[in-house]
Amino acid sequence: MRRRLLAGLGSFVFLLLAPGIVAGLVPFRMTRWRVLPPLLGFEGFRPAGVLLIAAGLLVLLESFWRFAARGLGTPAPVLPTRRLVVSGLYRYVRNPMYLAVVATIAGQALLLGSVRLLEYGALVWGAFSLFVLLYEEPTLEATYGAEYEAFRRNVPRWIPRLSPWRGPSSRRSELMEAVRRIAGEPGPREDRARRIAEAIRTSANFRWVGLYDVDAPRGLISNIAWSGPGPPAHPTFPIRNGLTGVAVAERSVVNVGDVARDPSYLATLASTLSEIIIPVFEGGVVVGTIDVESEEPDAFDAAAEAALRECATAAASLWRGVTRPEALRE
Repeated sequence: MRRRLLAGLGSFVFLLLAPGIVAGLVPFRMTRWRVLPPLLGFEGFRPAGVLLIAAGLLVLLESFWRFAARGLGTPAPVLPTRRLVVSGLYRYVRNPMYLAVVATIAGQALLLGSVRLLEYGALVWGAFSLFVLLYEEPTLEATYGAEYEAFRRNVPRWIPRLSPWRGPSSRRSELMEAVRRIAGEPGPREDRARRIAEAIRTSANFRWVGLYDVDAPRGLISNIAWSGPGPPAHPTFPIRNGLTGVAVAERSVVNVGDVARDPSYLATLASTLSEIIIPVFEGGVVVGTIDVESEEPDAFDAAAEAALRECATAAASLWRGVTRPEALRE
């Protein structure tokens, strides 16, 4: 709740400081909002300008709300979103806020009959384009990985799609394909496990993902690889310990919406609020687990659990021939 309130307040402040200045204060200082003769002598430009201003303001308000409510962050680099925002208008175009700012400036130019504002709007659009190409897109790719790659491939940068992108289902199938491919590739097992953990973590911007071996004869669970802010606090632990131990013992998924209330939880990150553990089966035997942690409570709904189950099935070949704990057959 605190994060959501901060995101809302931050988005409101950034709305005033960024679009408010670029699309409001600067045009006012340039024109004092004095109405000049219509551009090209055509009065029809004025109502068109009003429509552009109204559309731009609505898009800005909706987009800033979505960043706070869905992404739990702001458009400002100092307080970025925790999740990649790919819903609402972002299903049609990747940069609706930048388009809305330019539309608001262009609308004022048409309403007021100001050529200077049209020129200013063109400069603003050029600056946005450079910012997106040189900073924003590389940063989003580094932050969200495969999730952003899928978004960029399917949603245009500037010209909106005619139909919304059905992101979640396409991302899910792409994730399954990537996990299955990586698991079956040659090369060091730890490297492949790390890449799988990274693919899963970035697919939904989870906080931490770890892949584990289950060694029943020795009674141990050991981390193979991880992706997140830091290594596991318990890289190897007894097979009956922790939520992972519960998942192994019960041979079923363990989905905990509030880890603070579960005494079995072995802390990895202080910021973790919810966790899910998916057992991996090979030949009817529990050979490993995929552990996923989130900073959000109740982060793993039915759809997320189903997707992670599919990931475990797709990644099963990573454990093939490595361990055969006969005592843990399905």
